[in-house]
Amino acid sequence: MLDTGQYDVNWKNVHMTPKQSVNAALDLNASYAMPIHYGAFKLANHPWDDPLEGFTLYANKNNVNYVTPMIGETINYKNINDYKDNWWQNVK
Repeated sequence: MLDTGQYDVNWKNVHMTPKQSVNAALDLNASYAMPIHYGAFKLANHPWDDPLEGFTLYANKNNVNYVTPMIGETINYKNINDYKDNWWQNVK
C-alpha cells in the first residue's frame, strides 16, 4: 500500500505523486502495489481520480503489478488479479 494522492508542490516532501509511488514499488521490489490515500477528502488541487489515473499509467509503463480495489472493498488475496479494474472511471 503506497501513498498516491493529495500531492501538491507546497507539501512535496509529505505526499507522493503517482510516479513516485510506482518508483517506490520498484524500489521495494513489490509483488503488487496498491495506491492509497487519494479519495477520503480533498487536500490538494488535483482531481480526486488523478492519482489513480497516473498510478495505473506509470505502473503499466514500468510493468508493476498493482491492484485498485474500490474504496472500502475487501480483497481476497487468493484472487488478487481480480482487483485490477478502472472502477473510478464510472464514478460521477
